[in-house]
Amino acid sequence: MTSPVLMDTALQQRRRLLANLTGAVGSSNARVLWTPTATEGLTVTDAAVNSRVWTHATAPGPRLRALGKGFALSWNGTTDFMTAPDAADLSFGDGAVDVPFSVFVLANITDTAAVRALFAKQNEYAYSIDNNDKAQMQLVDSSAAAVPSRLQDSATARQGTWALYSMTYSKATGGATAANDITLYENGAVVASTATNAAGYVAMENLTNVPTIGALAGGTSGWASGVLAMVYVVQANALIAAHAAVTQFCRNFYGVPL
Repeated sequence: MTSPVLMDTALQQRRRLLANLTGAVGSSNARVLWTPTATEGLTVTDAAVNSRVWTHATAPGPRLRALGKGFALSWNGTTDFMTAPDAADLSFGDGAVDVPFSVFVLANITDTAAVRALFAKQNEYAYSIDNNDKAQMQLVDSSAAAVPSRLQDSATARQGTWALYSMTYSKATGGATAANDITLYENGAVVASTATNAAGYVAMENLTNVPTIGALAGGTSGWASGVLAMVYVVQANALIAAHAAVTQFCRNFYGVPL
């Protein structure tokens, strides 16, 4: 009889990771789940929403590397990024009210003096490492030109090593105090941060800009620099237990010391 361990193939291990990740916050809430495969091509079907197709701006093959039981992809800080077509389920506001959402990114960020975007939708929201090496989440009410944000108090100590950067916007109050509803995490733990509210903010809007991994403004600025292994976006208020669970799943699968 073949050992069950020997029967646990790489494909089965990947499927189990994807199931664990989506299960952590509810599979129906998953909006984006990207983690590279051994055969990563220029176009990639999203692992959570199979109608969503991501397109690399540059060939991924030479940038691919093994990481634990999976793979990771290097980003050069100038031309590497991914986009998908605009879709309503990646807008988390309709101009009148917002809905909660959370973002998780497993990355090894290079220490530079530039903004390094993790996940963004231009004129709606942006999650990034800023030019002072602090995680930042920004919401945008385009009509009101209002941008509430939350910024990490101290520079991350995780540059040059693997970390799970994550955030949640709970939409508990929204509006003029929306930034109070943002929480920043690192490796499943809350990090100290400061909210900057915008008095004119009402809600994000459902606009037509493309969602982008690893850059801002659809790939024209704020390029990521380093190595990315997983991007996971959910339309839900992910509580601290979910951030801790995703951290553990990444630790187990990718073998990184988070």
